[in-house]
Amino acid sequence: MNQKIKTMLFLLGFVVIMSLYHFWEEYHRNEMLKIGNETFGVIVSIDPPPVHGSPSAKIAYTIKHKKYVFDEDGSFSFMELGDTVLIRYALKDYSVAKVVDKYYMKKYKYLREE
Repeated sequence: MNQKIKTMLFLLGFVVIMSLYHFWEEYHRNEMLKIGNETFGVIVSIDPPPVHGSPSAKIAYTIKHKKYVFDEDGSFSFMELGDTVLIRYALKDYSVAKVVDKYYMKKYKYLREE
Protein backbone atom coordinates (compact mmCIF):
# COMPACT_ATOMS: atom_id res chain seq x y z
CA MET A 1 0.00 0.00 0.00
CA ASN A 2 0.96 3.56 -0.52
CA GLN A 3 2.52 5.34 2.51
CA LYS A 4 -0.14 8.10 2.38
CA ILE A 5 -2.95 5.55 2.57
CA LYS A 6 -1.30 3.80 5.53
CA THR A 7 -0.90 7.11 7.33
CA MET A 8 -4.53 8.09 6.70
CA LEU A 9 -5.78 4.68 7.89
CA PHE A 10 -3.65 4.96 11.02
CA LEU A 11 -4.97 8.46 11.77
CA LEU A 12 -8.55 7.37 11.11
CA GLY A 13 -8.14 4.37 13.42
CA PHE A 14 -6.63 6.59 16.11
CA VAL A 15 -9.53 9.04 15.92
CA VAL A 16 -12.09 6.21 16.10
CA ILE A 17 -10.38 4.63 19.13
CA MET A 18 -10.12 7.96 20.95
CA SER A 19 -13.79 8.73 20.22
CA LEU A 20 -14.88 5.34 21.56
CA TYR A 21 -12.75 5.82 24.68
CA HIS A 22 -14.25 9.27 25.29
CA PHE A 23 -17.78 7.87 24.84
CA TRP A 24 -17.09 5.00 27.27
CA GLU A 25 -15.53 7.33 29.85
CA GLU A 26 -18.52 9.71 29.72
CA TYR A 27 -20.98 6.80 29.97
CA HIS A 28 -19.12 5.36 32.97
CA ARG A 29 -19.04 8.77 34.67
CA ASN A 30 -22.80 9.28 34.17
CA GLU A 31 -23.54 5.79 35.50
CA MET A 32 -21.53 6.57 38.65
CA LEU A 33 -23.37 9.87 39.11
CA LYS A 34 -26.76 8.11 39.04
CA ILE A 35 -25.94 6.82 42.54
CA GLY A 36 -24.90 10.02 44.21
CA ASN A 37 -25.75 12.93 46.45
CA GLU A 38 -26.05 16.64 45.98
CA THR A 39 -24.08 19.27 47.84
CA PHE A 40 -22.78 22.78 47.33
CA GLY A 41 -19.64 23.69 45.44
CA VAL A 42 -17.76 26.99 45.43
CA ILE A 43 -16.23 28.54 42.33
CA VAL A 44 -12.49 28.95 42.92
CA SER A 45 -11.49 30.09 39.42
CA ILE A 46 -13.12 31.03 36.14
CA ASP A 47 -11.02 30.40 33.07
CA PRO A 48 -11.61 32.32 29.83
CA PRO A 49 -12.29 30.23 26.75
CA PRO A 50 -9.25 28.94 24.89
CA VAL A 51 -8.90 29.67 21.19
CA HIS A 52 -10.97 26.62 20.19
CA GLY A 53 -13.07 25.53 23.12
CA SER A 54 -15.48 26.56 25.79
CA PRO A 55 -14.89 28.50 28.99
CA SER A 56 -14.66 26.55 32.22
CA ALA A 57 -14.65 26.99 35.98
CA LYS A 58 -12.89 25.14 38.78
CA ILE A 59 -15.32 24.15 41.50
CA ALA A 60 -14.30 23.02 44.97
CA TYR A 61 -16.38 21.00 47.42
CA THR A 62 -15.77 19.07 50.62
CA ILE A 63 -16.93 15.54 51.43
CA LYS A 64 -16.02 13.90 54.73
CA HIS A 65 -13.46 16.62 55.55
CA LYS A 66 -11.62 16.15 52.25
CA LYS A 67 -11.52 18.85 49.58
CA TYR A 68 -12.14 17.99 45.91
CA VAL A 69 -11.79 20.25 42.87
CA PHE A 70 -13.08 19.62 39.35
CA ASP A 71 -13.37 21.50 36.06
CA GLU A 72 -16.78 22.17 34.58
CA ASP A 73 -17.19 23.44 31.03
CA GLY A 74 -19.77 26.08 30.30
CA SER A 75 -20.36 29.76 30.65
CA PHE A 76 -19.64 30.95 34.18
CA SER A 77 -18.70 34.49 33.11
CA PHE A 78 -21.71 36.01 34.89
CA MET A 79 -20.53 34.52 38.19
CA GLU A 80 -17.86 35.65 40.61
CA LEU A 81 -15.25 33.78 42.61
CA GLY A 82 -16.77 32.37 45.77
CA ASP A 83 -20.26 31.94 44.31
CA THR A 84 -22.09 28.73 45.16
CA VAL A 85 -23.43 26.14 42.71
CA LEU A 86 -25.35 22.95 43.33
CA ILE A 87 -23.35 19.85 42.36
CA ARG A 88 -23.91 16.10 42.28
CA TYR A 89 -21.08 13.75 43.27
CA ALA A 90 -20.80 9.97 42.94
CA LEU A 91 -20.95 7.87 46.11
CA LYS A 92 -18.46 5.33 44.69
CA ASP A 93 -15.86 7.98 43.91
CA TYR A 94 -16.25 11.39 45.53
CA SER A 95 -13.95 12.99 42.97
CA VAL A 96 -16.52 12.41 40.19
CA ALA A 97 -18.92 15.37 40.14
CA LYS A 98 -20.89 17.67 37.88
CA VAL A 99 -22.81 20.92 38.25
CA VAL A 100 -26.54 20.36 38.59
CA ASP A 101 -27.67 23.98 38.98
CA LYS A 102 -25.36 26.94 38.43
CA TYR A 103 -28.27 29.35 39.02
CA TYR A 104 -28.79 28.00 42.53
CA MET A 105 -27.88 31.25 44.29
CA LYS A 106 -30.79 33.60 44.81
CA LYS A 107 -29.08 36.47 42.98
CA TYR A 108 -28.88 34.39 39.76
CA LYS A 109 -32.36 32.84 39.74
CA TYR A 110 -33.59 35.43 37.24
CA LEU A 111 -31.07 34.08 34.68
CA ARG A 112 -32.55 30.58 34.76
CA GLU A 113 -33.76 29.48 31.33
CA GLU A 114 -37.26 28.06 31.58
